[in-house]
Amino acid sequence: MWHRGDRVTARDLFDLAAVYELDRSELDIAAPFMARNANAFLQQIRERRAILQAEFNAIDRLDFTRSYDECVDIAHAAMSTRGCG
Repeated sequence: MWHRGDRVTARDLFDLAAVYELDRSELDIAAPFMARNANAFLQQIRERRAILQAEFNAIDRLDFTRSYDECVDIAHAAMSTRGCG
């Protein structure tokens, strides 16, 4: 998800939150790559909220029931605890 920090997708946010909940150690490995685009990622999930939230709500989820707002909070937590944002 960090290869294109210039354009965040709702799926990027979803995936980040899912990994954070399922295996946070994977984010420690990805932290150097996350740091490169963390500010842009966080800015875009704020500025493009209406579009991203609609796309997020359309994602077919099985057992992951977090809302868009919960995933935004998770993104902030995931990045701040790794010095990425």
